[in-house]
Amino acid sequence: MGKILNTVVCFFIFQVFIECRAMLCQKPGQSIFAVHGHNTAKKRGKMKTSRLLALGIVCAAATLFLGCGSPDAVSYYQNEEIMDDERSLNYQLTYNTNSNQMVFDEDSFTARFSVFPDKAYNFEFTLINKTDRPVVIDWNLINYIDLDGRPHSIITDNVQYGDPVTAQRPTRVQPQGTVSTLLRPADREERDGAMRLLPARHSGRPVVDSDDQLLMIMPIKVLGQVRNYRFSLPLGQVESDIPWDPAW
Repeated sequence: MGKILNTVVCFFIFQVFIECRAMLCQKPGQSIFAVHGHNTAKKRGKMKTSRLLALGIVCAAATLFLGCGSPDAVSYYQNEEIMDDERSLNYQLTYNTNSNQMVFDEDSFTARFSVFPDKAYNFEFTLINKTDRPVVIDWNLINYIDLDGRPHSIITDNVQYGDPVTAQRPTRVQPQGTVSTLLRPADREERDGAMRLLPARHSGRPVVDSDDQLLMIMPIKVLGQVRNYRFSLPLGQVESDIPWDPAW
């Protein structure tokens, strides 16, 4: 497909070249085409106007094809864009300290997740600040991606389902300090004139494969800079007897 579009682009460029060359080589009083009959000068003027209009259309078409006619180039820039997004996320390697804990060790902090599918809550989350400056977590900016790839919000243990989003405020973890909370998936809906945090709606399909994983994307302010940390939670490997998506 790319070769065909490139051929079309080349054809249009060649046409532009021919048109320009013909107009530049035209002598005063001479028409590119043989024009005979009454009022030749007027017809010649109309001919030039038509040719200029045609040339403009050809140039516009060539520009259009050059802009969108190369899927390879489009693909390249899309990939570059994706790469930029990936660079903005700090992907962490995970390891399991026991059957129900996932640890993400960073230079600036350590994050731990524990899964409790048999409880009313779903995750226990702990963050240890290793720096000499506060670490800030805005819970309302966290994205929870369930097993079916659907995004949700989360609520902490000091917020109830049905509370407005404004009730959930950022947490400031002091230097060398620790914060622990319970995280539950939630969806945002407008109720009674306010945006509220309600139980997440999704299929709750079972964990059936060792590759099944949830995703938690957390914007965390560390050393004065906000970064998006992507935590992959491999439920299929952590605990083999997990009966369902904990968000269910």
